Amino acid sequence: MARKSSLLKRTLASSCIILALYAIVNTFISSTATLKLDRSFPFSSANSVVVSDEFGSQDTDLLNTSGKFVSPVKIYLYDVPTRFTYGVIEHHGIARGGKSVAEVTALKYPGHQHMAEWFLFTDLLRPESERIGSAVVRVFDPKEADLFYAPFFASLSLIVNPIRPATSSGQQQQLVYSDEESQDAFMEWLEKQEYWKRNNGWDHVIIAQDPNALYRVIDRVKNSILLVSDFGRLRADQASLVKDVIVPYSHRINTYNGDIGVENRKTLLFFMGNRYRKEVLVRNVPPDPDESVSELVEHFFLVNHPGHYLTHQVVRDANKLAKLVKKKKKAQNWLDYYQLKYSRNSTIKPVVKTGFLGLWGKKVDAIEFQTAEIERLSIEIASERKRISDDPKSIMPAAFVSFKSRWGAAVCAQTQQSRNPTIWLSEWAPEPRDVYWENLAIPYVSLTIRRLIMGVAFFFLTFFFMIPISLVQSLASIEGIEKIAPFLKPLIERDFVKSFVQGFLPGIVLKLFLIFLPTILMIMAKFEGFTSLSSLERRAAARYYVFNFVNVFLGSVIAGAAFEQLNTFIKQSANEIPKTIGVAIPMKATFFITYIMVDGWAGIAGEILMLKPLIMFHLKNFFLVKTEKDREEAMDPGSLGFNTGEPRIQLYFLLGLVYATVTPLLLPFIIVFFALGFVVFRHQIINVYNQEYESAAAFWPDVHGRIIYALIFSQVVLMGLLSTKKAAQSTPFLIALPVITISFHLYCKGRYEPAFIRYPIEEAMMKDTLERAREPNLNLKGYLQTAYAHPVFKESEEDDEAESNEAFETESTLVATKRQSRRNTPIPSKASVPSSPSLPEVRRDRHQP
Repeated sequence: MARKSSLLKRTLASSCIILALYAIVNTFISSTATLKLDRSFPFSSANSVVVSDEFGSQDTDLLNTSGKFVSPVKIYLYDVPTRFTYGVIEHHGIARGGKSVAEVTALKYPGHQHMAEWFLFTDLLRPESERIGSAVVRVFDPKEADLFYAPFFASLSLIVNPIRPATSSGQQQQLVYSDEESQDAFMEWLEKQEYWKRNNGWDHVIIAQDPNALYRVIDRVKNSILLVSDFGRLRADQASLVKDVIVPYSHRINTYNGDIGVENRKTLLFFMGNRYRKEVLVRNVPPDPDESVSELVEHFFLVNHPGHYLTHQVVRDANKLAKLVKKKKKAQNWLDYYQLKYSRNSTIKPVVKTGFLGLWGKKVDAIEFQTAEIERLSIEIASERKRISDDPKSIMPAAFVSFKSRWGAAVCAQTQQSRNPTIWLSEWAPEPRDVYWENLAIPYVSLTIRRLIMGVAFFFLTFFFMIPISLVQSLASIEGIEKIAPFLKPLIERDFVKSFVQGFLPGIVLKLFLIFLPTILMIMAKFEGFTSLSSLERRAAARYYVFNFVNVFLGSVIAGAAFEQLNTFIKQSANEIPKTIGVAIPMKATFFITYIMVDGWAGIAGEILMLKPLIMFHLKNFFLVKTEKDREEAMDPGSLGFNTGEPRIQLYFLLGLVYATVTPLLLPFIIVFFALGFVVFRHQIINVYNQEYESAAAFWPDVHGRIIYALIFSQVVLMGLLSTKKAAQSTPFLIALPVITISFHLYCKGRYEPAFIRYPIEEAMMKDTLERAREPNLNLKGYLQTAYAHPVFKESEEDDEAESNEAFETESTLVATKRQSRRNTPIPSKASVPSSPSLPEVRRDRHQP
């Protein structure tokens, strides 16, 4: 006992010394960083608000907290040679259409992908009478400028380069375009300018939206202000990730006199997913015998929200139609496969059996069968679509309501609409990609019953799952195996087998028991009726964490040899529980070390290798892949599973907090896991996984709460452990720790949680005022009318493909590359497909000449 007490004292002393050194170093670094960031944006950061535009870039509001306008940023626009602006567009038109220069009359910026270069250039060229209220003002005297803008359509130049015309004739030779040569020429011109030489471009703005744009001269411009849209995929030596977020390049403007410390900055009250925040989901619309749901919604909001209501989209039960569309796509895929097979060998016609899964039944011509199946499904789809449009029963008592302003949407989403609190229920609408359409057809009155049923089911799943885990854990030991299978004793007694059984077998068994758990929890969340993918993943993540805490952590701690400790745990008094846990937890340190290596380290290795997707791809490729479309879908890496990854990381965070003072030997394993996880997941998020939706940082309140609960639990465990030692007299002083932690949690909940769940009226009004000043003729009705239409209400798949091909030919050009474009841009969610043009496309038409 004395030896253990001495070891504990040494551990506590070492921890105190490390914390003291950390505090000293952190204080020194913080003070140094504050001195370095003394120069910043030319507005007072105490009264400026950050706002995001449609490209994800961020400007500073012209309105301060008092509602008054402040001075805009002064920009000097270089008069660069035409070859770097309109010349790039001209060469693009020539290369795509094979026309001569004389035939290129209307110069329009092609495509939608890299429009910031065109918008900023044309915005600064507009007359000052059209730029009233703009966040920037163009000056013609470089001495007055805060920033200098040198326009070069670098991203478009990169696209033009690989599709230049052939060089067989002398006339064609002069039309050859070289992106590399243009980059060099641009830098040679720019480096001769007086104000560039002054500080090597320190206050110059250059746009390179594509990560490969300006690749040849990136080292010559990286000292300047490089505006990027996909900066997360750039190398660390290409751009600073810090300056591209919140207040970009603020420390580069020499006219600022304030401070940008965190304590003096306004809280960011909206996030990327809430850039417009003008849509509200209204549910439980009361029935009316004289009006349809659509008419009732329109009349209600015209009366109760006059001047703010814009349009609405009723929710229809289209689940059956969605299944028919899915069947048609599957049949079309089979038809493509059989046609391809027949084209390769026209002597043998492919046949198929009409029975179950094609295993038995009459043999028929596969191409004719699939063609007839597609025609039949097309007729059914048309009939079902007409039925949904005409049948009032297919319209659910819910609608997506759009408003003209953020202020109107904020008032509707955050207030009670009727004297009866059970009808006209309003909430913020998820973004279109985030909508889980299947659950919108669930009647609102049944949601409470569904969630009650799933709550009870989850309780039994959690606590009864502990029984097989405890039983198997007790058997996954030398004694347990010898008791069940005595004939294995000679084999188990070998050193190699014995070390494996004692070290890795319990962790492997536990991991195998949890393989199907995430799928079960996601099914339960869908049954509860949540209407967005983000809310489904948040609910599944919360339950996965609770399950891990009860079964993986507590279950492994109290399981022991079998149920002896569980029996003791249940029968003892409540005030003895902390002592029991405090004694049992240190005994399981070895098990959790092996579990971290088996689940954590091996999981990180499997993540970077994409082991599961790799195996699934080869299985699909062998059994299911028939066409290139199938192959592309099989290769799709999907999105980052927040419902599994985030709870697992927080479980390791809990282990680190609990064992930091109890068994510090476990900490290096936790630190290695987090270090590897940071590197691997950062790479996967940036370069591999698709972005399925935007949730406006909705996960963070849950994450913060679970971190607080982990802190409190670790403090209770520490009190229980010390109460069994000679330090029991000092245990009462530790009661202050959970009290302080809970107080901090309540402070954070009251101070910061509203930023995640509510939208301030003041903030909404400020942004509406700014938007009206900058975009007086903005018309969003065309976009919002179809933004929340069910994805199956669109043209046929063939028409969609024809339209997309036409848009490709007339509006944008893609460079031939082996890299899939889905890695570069957000993809539609699995539950929804974009049914309307993106907002930047709507706004783009107003700026084109």
